Amino acid sequence: MTRAELERQRLALVRVSEAARVRRVGTGYLIAPGLVLTAGHVVRESVGSASHEIHVGVGHPKDTGRDRPFLPGKVCWIGPDGLDVALLRLKDETDVRGTVRWGRAVGNAIVRYDGLAFPFAVYKEGQHNVEHLRGELPPLSGGYGSQDLYSLNQYIAPRIPPNDTQAWAGASGAAVFCQDHLVGVVIHNDEEFDNRCLRALPARRFATEPTFVEALRKCGVAPPALANVSAPPATLTDVPAPSRPDPRIAKLHGLKDSVLAELERDPVQREVRIGRPLPVHCKAAPEEFTGRKSDTRRISESLASTPRPGQEQLLNDIAAVYLEKKRSRLMVLGQAGSGKSVLIRRFAQARLEDVGWIEQGPVPVIFSLGSWNPDIRLGNWLTERLERDHSFLAGQHHSKQRTWAAELIENGDVLAILDGFDEMAKELYKPALDKLKDSKLPILLTSRPEALVSVQEDGGLFPGIELTGLTLADYNDQLGAWEGVLKKLNDQDSGDAAVARLADVLSTPLMFTMAEHFRRSGGRPADLLELAKHDSPTALQGHLLDSFLSRAYSSQHNPDAPRRQRWSADNAKKWLGYLATHLTVLSARQQSEEERRREKQRREQQRRQEQQPEKHPHPERQPGRQQPRRQWPDQQQWDAQDIAWWQLGTAMSLPMRMIVSGSLCGLVSGTVCVLVGFLAQAPLSVSLTLFMNGLGIGVGFGLVHGIASKIDVGSPFKPSRMQIAIGSETRQRRWERVRKSFLPRAGSGLVGGVVFGFVYGGAIAVYAKALAFPWLAVALILGNWIVAGPLIGLGIGIVLTLTAWFEREPEPNESTDAADRLRTNRTIVLVQASAAGLALALGYGAAVTHFNGRALGLQHAVSAGLAGALGVITLTAWGRWLVLVRFWLPLLGHLPWRVNAFLDEAWDRGVLRRTGAVYQFRHAQLRDHLAKPPKEPGRGSGPADADDDGPRTVAGPRTTPHRSAPDDGGT
Repeated sequence: MTRAELERQRLALVRVSEAARVRRVGTGYLIAPGLVLTAGHVVRESVGSASHEIHVGVGHPKDTGRDRPFLPGKVCWIGPDGLDVALLRLKDETDVRGTVRWGRAVGNAIVRYDGLAFPFAVYKEGQHNVEHLRGELPPLSGGYGSQDLYSLNQYIAPRIPPNDTQAWAGASGAAVFCQDHLVGVVIHNDEEFDNRCLRALPARRFATEPTFVEALRKCGVAPPALANVSAPPATLTDVPAPSRPDPRIAKLHGLKDSVLAELERDPVQREVRIGRPLPVHCKAAPEEFTGRKSDTRRISESLASTPRPGQEQLLNDIAAVYLEKKRSRLMVLGQAGSGKSVLIRRFAQARLEDVGWIEQGPVPVIFSLGSWNPDIRLGNWLTERLERDHSFLAGQHHSKQRTWAAELIENGDVLAILDGFDEMAKELYKPALDKLKDSKLPILLTSRPEALVSVQEDGGLFPGIELTGLTLADYNDQLGAWEGVLKKLNDQDSGDAAVARLADVLSTPLMFTMAEHFRRSGGRPADLLELAKHDSPTALQGHLLDSFLSRAYSSQHNPDAPRRQRWSADNAKKWLGYLATHLTVLSARQQSEEERRREKQRREQQRRQEQQPEKHPHPERQPGRQQPRRQWPDQQQWDAQDIAWWQLGTAMSLPMRMIVSGSLCGLVSGTVCVLVGFLAQAPLSVSLTLFMNGLGIGVGFGLVHGIASKIDVGSPFKPSRMQIAIGSETRQRRWERVRKSFLPRAGSGLVGGVVFGFVYGGAIAVYAKALAFPWLAVALILGNWIVAGPLIGLGIGIVLTLTAWFEREPEPNESTDAADRLRTNRTIVLVQASAAGLALALGYGAAVTHFNGRALGLQHAVSAGLAGALGVITLTAWGRWLVLVRFWLPLLGHLPWRVNAFLDEAWDRGVLRRTGAVYQFRHAQLRDHLAKPPKEPGRGSGPADADDDGPRTVAGPRTTPHRSAPDDGGT
């Protein structure tokens, strides 16, 4: 016999409308011809109301399609108080065969259930899609009276939406089946269980209700006879249901929710979804890029073959490739502003919104490829980026010696959307293409076509499409308010150079959108033609980008912008210009260092060849052959896109950063020491001595800062992914974390202590000699600090190691955006600095008190403890951000005092976008337009200001054009 829960022709979609407007949607089940069972609250407001109408669509969408007929219906019975169930009588009877069997769940064992529903979570593109409910029903759950409900523990559940939307809305009224018997009706969702528990009204509570039985008799239906339904007896061959969720699936769901939430909060992505979509034109990627294999060409031509008025069909076609083969690789090519970035973000969001995608295909995650060095294995680089942006994946896999991020990457569970291959340095194109070609990971690559020229030598990469520009037909369809300009654009045969120049500029979705911003900000379309008469295309694009910024920061022309409106458009442009120049300086500096390294490597190889002129039979195994340098995550190439809070300020030269950090540390600690001495009524000479000691300590920490930046001991300036929590993990896991933290933290403390001891001891020795101290005393002072420095550093390292006891791994549902990551690091740094400062104050103060008395001991305790705490702070990512970004750069006018609020508002206004823990400019051309050509990298306190109306360039060892980041086409 056919299982009742799979009789999809009985499924019903119930809609209650008023004045042609749908007010409520629910699910129903056809228990007899023309008789639908549903939840009472779905139709209750229509009872006795002449303005409300009920329409019911019977059947599964796969059978009826979009043309499903909706039949009028009315309530023929609704449950009394406490019984949220109703019967609908349809105007026309529908033909269904067989009868529904009714039942009740009994016994103690858990029973499996099934059902079909129309939840809002799967409502897409105006279509109510079906979700197959399935899970476990524990008969012993529930209460009595109105709380006598079944608990339906769902195997698969939608995430909790960030707004007030109910993900399960529309599922009310779904029939619940256990072993081919209808046992209940879904009535609501229990959000206390994170959308994984539904509540159902048991059939036994209303099946014998006299009014329900009478309503059935009037419709010619026999009263239901309830059968007992229980779990089948276990056999030796039965496989028990898992007692807890698969941790891999839980991590994938956490990753999916994190990426989807980020895309849904994106203001421009919301505008893309609710606005009028721009047409998408594409063609198969050129054969020299894809290769000539039949399968490769077939996929490329298939993706580009169907005419598309929008993006949805193309997104579905791309998804089908990964459904057919999980580890597929595709590429999307296009010129700057052609819409590649918008397309891949729409693709990622569409797949993440599909609740069943995780069971079928890899989770799409977007990576900015500009910072990848092919010397590093692609899988390792992707792993590091996942751990940075989704820190809950940085925890150790329970059974393997690698993190969860590495596990998901290597298993092919993550679709790596590599955005902006052309952003890489040109000399890295060829090795990067070789690595991509050999990779077996799921990949979706975006690039400009010219960056793939070197792939021709190897016979192609993988299938793909190339986006093409907008057409005159698109202009006529989209620019209704541009009638005068459209006439001239349509008449390009007139030979007018200005018209041709404007048409060329507007051919990309990016500039097309910028032109609309220009019009909305008060500009007249005809003015663009006037500008095109005497301006170059680059200048015309710059004018459009300026108008976009002006409108973004204008409350008059942008009423949807945030109300706080803290900054003017002029100030915003200045500060955004600094951020853009900051990126170009870091990129140029890294490129310069890479060129010097390669030149040194070339000379070394040439010298060895001169010493060994004979040809080695296996060059790759030749002794002493220079191998590619292995780079650790903190030493990778700076990303020309990422505005990371822990990297802001690093465009300043290292000596300047050392001076600022050390001076501030010494000034604060010295000033506090003077105040403590004043309150303790100590002699002025003692207070001044302590002040000078504080300054010396600050200079010492400044030098430690510089050395730590140069040799990267223990990665001090990499933000921590841990969080402070007490009692959230077992003692065994805490001790394991302390054990693993000992070597890096104690080692870093020891190295810092050695440097500090030599520097500070040397400074004190010089000061003592200047005061005419004998040489023996000077030697003793220097020797004292050479010994004491390492001991103090080791002690601080051990204290920092012990603070690992209070740390824990982040959870999947915890935010990892820039602001939250900054707050987390602030908390952990303050805890560590307080612990280190307190330990140093107690130890050093006790020693001074023992030899010199309590008064002097107190002052030295405060001085040492405060200086130690400040020194620890300045040697962390948050501390460097505090000194440089929250104090020094605003003091110079390069950034506002409230940097975080400014970045967040720029994101809210569509100027920046957020990717994990970093910000990026929304449009690469906007970033290049704002960036000013810096001075030689590493010189001065920040990016230089220069007036230049020509092309934007980056100054390195030799001036080279700035590499444009991946475009983000128009909305």
